[in-house]
Amino acid sequence: MEAIDGKPYRFVLVHTNSLREQKTKTLQKRWEKEKRELEKEAKSIGKRAFACVEDAMRESAAFMEKVKSLHYNVEAHIEEKVSRRYSRRGRPGTEDRYEETVSYYVKHTIGERDDMACEKDLFMESTFVLITSVMDREKYPGWRILAEYKGQSSIEQAFKFLKSPVYLGPVYLKKPERVEAMGYVFILVLLIASYLEYRVRKALRDRGEYYIQPNGQKSTRPSVRTILEVLETVLVIYFNGNLYLPNDTSPKILKMLEWLGFSPDIYTKKINVIF
Repeated sequence: MEAIDGKPYRFVLVHTNSLREQKTKTLQKRWEKEKRELEKEAKSIGKRAFACVEDAMRESAAFMEKVKSLHYNVEAHIEEKVSRRYSRRGRPGTEDRYEETVSYYVKHTIGERDDMACEKDLFMESTFVLITSVMDREKYPGWRILAEYKGQSSIEQAFKFLKSPVYLGPVYLKKPERVEAMGYVFILVLLIASYLEYRVRKALRDRGEYYIQPNGQKSTRPSVRTILEVLETVLVIYFNGNLYLPNDTSPKILKMLEWLGFSPDIYTKKINVIF
């Protein structure tokens, strides 16, 4: 328990094996890319000529410090290369004068990353901290705080479609009581939409069927948005006081209605409303 701005808060440390499995692949790719970049830099340094051993060692020390800070094993050695420069062009003779120049090159070999550093990174990536003002540890143990936190994502995802400008854009309310009333209407809409989503997913699970998305992928968990997008394409014809569905109504629409537990005549049946 710690205090932030004078208010007490409780911290729950969460470490999961499932998250560790996900992060292992991510970190492995990161480490491979990191090693390639270090090897590329080492190759570039190896092409540079130094006038003395001290300069080569100084450059090598700076690079090795960088590599070790990233927890990679590294080895280095210095190569000496002697080059001759003759006083005239052409093929040199036995008596032609020349000047010798000694250059030094530093070569690095990047090894594998330290196992302890890898394990530490994996632990940190698969661990997160939850903060809460609920202090009752007996009634709300750590696992329950985690369950409440994970449950928020489904609620936020459900409210996502209500935040769309399509639904909120045309709404202009000034009085607080009207804004409050609209909030209740949205909650009712969300309740109905969530129930429709539940019925479709349950039907797919019970029947062993699936919904084919526009990209061709099969799904057993279509979202509220997906269901509504299918139903929004329903075309109803009014003729001689009666309502009809066209004969070429998309099979996808009819199948969605079937999963929802409705028959197509839900759009054509007359309902007497008494006020």
